[in-house]
Amino acid sequence: MTTIIPLETGRHLAEQLSNEIKADLVFPELKRFPDGESYIRIPEINDENYLIVQSLYQPQETHLFNMLNLARTLKRKGATHIKAIAPYLCYARADREVIGGEAISIETVFTIAKSVGIDELITIDIHNPAVSEYCPHGFKLTNLLPTRSMANFLSKYKEIDEEWIVLAPDKGAKYRAKALAEELGISFNYFLKKRDPKTGDVSLIGEAGLAPLKKNVILVDDIMATGRSLLQVINHLLMEGVQTVNVLVTHAFGTDAVDQMIEMGNGLVASTISVPSPISRIEIHEDIIRYLCE
Repeated sequence: MTTIIPLETGRHLAEQLSNEIKADLVFPELKRFPDGESYIRIPEINDENYLIVQSLYQPQETHLFNMLNLARTLKRKGATHIKAIAPYLCYARADREVIGGEAISIETVFTIAKSVGIDELITIDIHNPAVSEYCPHGFKLTNLLPTRSMANFLSKYKEIDEEWIVLAPDKGAKYRAKALAEELGISFNYFLKKRDPKTGDVSLIGEAGLAPLKKNVILVDDIMATGRSLLQVINHLLMEGVQTVNVLVTHAFGTDAVDQMIEMGNGLVASTISVPSPISRIEIHEDIIRYLCE
């Protein structure tokens, strides 16, 4: 058996997981001292396998420390196997030295997580899956794409047929578009801006052999910071004759451009609940349950 323990950002997801996989749910005692330090206490330790649920958005350091502190407490009290679900994983973009001497912060996160007793860290749509190379021996990073969750959400509002296509905003995110397209049973491609050297016109192209544009586009991306780059993509798609553009992102931090996206694209704009925002409407438990039950 597995016991699920949610921290301050993981209660809703933990309750969904507990109901679906019939796991015990234990709520720790959490409080903050006047000096800002965190306090955690587990009222009962009756299991050997634990699943911690905590999304690591701002304030990242507090949420991360509480997850690490809980894992260490469980390990000290006899837990033999600990998994942590962090739908949004902080410091995942700090994955290389751009200027010599810079910290590779995600390597630090993995190293400490392993040292406190976490065996596996499960996250949703990490910015760069290649960061798994920084995992220490015996520590597993599992990156899940929210494809089933996004597909089910979209299907509640739209009738998906052969006039739809999934697009990634760049070639590097092509795998994300492919996964969602396979879940929906439609075609996919990616967006590339190619400027004609003579006329200066910018055209929309994708990989040869993949599907051409359709009337309805599902634009899928991992992070919305300001939304400006997605607005540029929507504008080019409309110039190519696309009728509706629906935007689905995994992690939404900046939503100032959402109203403009909806007005321009005449479609849905939504993100998962990994980070709280005005557009966080896509539940993610379905993809996590699919993985846990494999």
